[in-house]
Amino acid sequence: MPSSVLLYPLLSGYSSVILLFCYAHDIIIMEDRKTVTLYLAGGGISAETITLGLKSLIKDADKIYVETYTIPGSEWLYEFIKNLAPQKTILAHRSDLEDSINQIIEEARSMTILIVAPGDPLIATTHRSIILEADKNNVEYRILPGVSGVCAAKTITGLDYYKFGRTITIPGPWRGVKPYSTYYYLVSNLCIGLHTLLLLDIDDKGRQLSPCLALKQLNDVEIELSREAGYKPILDKLLYLAVSRAGLVDSQVIGGKGIEKICNNELKAPISIIVPGRLSSYEKEYLETIYRIQVEELSNIQERDYCKIMNLVTEII
Repeated sequence: MPSSVLLYPLLSGYSSVILLFCYAHDIIIMEDRKTVTLYLAGGGISAETITLGLKSLIKDADKIYVETYTIPGSEWLYEFIKNLAPQKTILAHRSDLEDSINQIIEEARSMTILIVAPGDPLIATTHRSIILEADKNNVEYRILPGVSGVCAAKTITGLDYYKFGRTITIPGPWRGVKPYSTYYYLVSNLCIGLHTLLLLDIDDKGRQLSPCLALKQLNDVEIELSREAGYKPILDKLLYLAVSRAGLVDSQVIGGKGIEKICNNELKAPISIIVPGRLSSYEKEYLETIYRIQVEELSNIQERDYCKIMNLVTEII
């Protein structure tokens, strides 16, 4: 019932109007909630980060789809939810949430459907299609955020979150493409002094590209482009940070100049790589004090040098 209808007979009583308006507003919100039949929720990065809101939805939903393919090592999420609701929890594969999403949307017309993704549900952009399909089919939905592993990977390093530029994915060799655009955007971020988060690709079996192979692919691309454009390679002079299992009890941050240290360490998935841009004195102190990472001068490379490389590469790719 619209709040204006409830307010009309009581306009002479100011306090009564306010109370009744609040009450009517609550009724409207409750009615809207009853119409929601599709929930897309984030499961966080560990059992400790699962929200109370998600636990409530697990209890109330008629059917629960849990995906673990967007973040390596997130099988714990399916096991956790299955333990709470064994009769209604289904492990969703990529094909279920991409190729067959219309079937799940159709189910939401007659029951309450909960789709859970690790981390935050919309960090993995593939899940936007779920919301778009629900909207096209007039199915009411709600999005419940979760603790994001991407955000945790940035903040755990002590680097300024607002100094990160474009986040980039290094594609696995199974994609059949070379990471030209990854290299370009990395240099573009460095050109304006920004940090870069490099995500490592995941294959159809949920296996993550190794950080060493990822950086070697970037190195191969740089050698190819530098020879064609006539500039000196710079990747071996950069500072690299490898972040393993960010936000978890056994998280690790290692790093150093060049890729050797990252290639010589065994890290647990999920893993991401950060290439710092311009570092403040506070950021340097954090890396050196907390992680014992020696921040060296990068061979007098200036931001204008990265900008020159960016412009040269632009003419090639």
